[in-house]
Amino acid sequence: LYRRVVLIRDTVRPTDADGAKLDLIAQPGFPHPNPWSPQVVDLMRKDSPSDSANGDPTFSAYTGNFYTDFDFSAHNGPSPYNNTLTSMSSASANVAVFHGSLSNEITDNWPLGIPHYRFGFSPASGRPREYVTNGTDSAFIGRYTHAETSHGDFQYPQRVTGDVFGRDDFNIAELQQSGKLNIFNGGSRRGADILLNNVHSFDVEIWDARSNAFVDIAATSGAAATDFAASERLNNSVGSSTGAAIAYRNVFDTWHSAYDINADFGLSVIGNGQPPFVPKEITTGITDWGAATDYNVGDLVRPSTTYRSNVANEYGRINDAIFYECVTAGSSANDAADEPEWLRDVTVLDRFSSLGAPPSGKTLAEWRLVDNRRPVKAIRLTVRFLDPNSDQMRQVTMINSFNENDVQAEFN
Repeated sequence: LYRRVVLIRDTVRPTDADGAKLDLIAQPGFPHPNPWSPQVVDLMRKDSPSDSANGDPTFSAYTGNFYTDFDFSAHNGPSPYNNTLTSMSSASANVAVFHGSLSNEITDNWPLGIPHYRFGFSPASGRPREYVTNGTDSAFIGRYTHAETSHGDFQYPQRVTGDVFGRDDFNIAELQQSGKLNIFNGGSRRGADILLNNVHSFDVEIWDARSNAFVDIAATSGAAATDFAASERLNNSVGSSTGAAIAYRNVFDTWHSAYDINADFGLSVIGNGQPPFVPKEITTGITDWGAATDYNVGDLVRPSTTYRSNVANEYGRINDAIFYECVTAGSSANDAADEPEWLRDVTVLDRFSSLGAPPSGKTLAEWRLVDNRRPVKAIRLTVRFLDPNSDQMRQVTMINSFNENDVQAEFN
């Protein structure tokens, strides 16, 4: 059993060039030494100042294998300095981009709520490399280990020459026999991420509040999952990749709230852009808003089909994760074109109503936004391993709660 830990590079090195930008505070670099130059040197690439005749130094690119030298979270992409100051001669070359924040802010940041930026995930597809393949057969590896990522040919995330997310020339028979990849085998940090030897099985289950049990995602046996049943899956394109295809889709992912990661980050959208599962507090009794309709306090609505299907309204993938409750009885606007401007920020508690006039003799109903997402309260880990001292199988079960008070109350 392996455990890989990658660190956030939270530096205390703010400079005039960095300002408050979350994408710059972690990137190794510094302002150009000549005060009249607005340029910045990114230490991960070859930045060659153009005025060497005036004594500008020449900086060499980082040439090592990233995960031999570093344990930081990073992805391959353009230097964040490119968009901040005058780019230099090699600004077009992608480099290892360090992560310096756990914030999900979408401006000047690399939020890890977006899969593309995470360790073990392809920055192109946003899918993890949990399987390797020879083009025909595949085998599960979970993630590349330290022994593989510290091999000199691995290179990612500084370079993509190792093709670590796409290659299909692995020797599957050798892997199944020896437990080792024939490619990237024997890196200098092998064994650094081993947590427990002689492990025979490792199971992760998630607490399903609707079925009041720990369940497997999209379970087909045992406890019948409801929040995480296959029928509740919102995105069939989220899953493990063999390098050539999606292998398994039984995934829970906390995801990111950005509506369009292509527009906001220039990244490829995974399937329909929705998270794979979004547990909800209320699943019935929510109706479509309609024009010239009377509503009572407590009535629950979602925007109309016309509103939800309009991509410009950025509502299509919310799927009742938020809804709207009537807080002042009345009628909706007489004209369907005067549908409310539905709020989507769950931190906003303001009341609002339709834009136009109600039917004659009536007043407009008022609405408030309700966050309908059900929090995931716990996961259960079950590990079975061979005890070398007794030569007997042992089993350890651990429950990791995300909200201790709620979990204790629910379990008791």
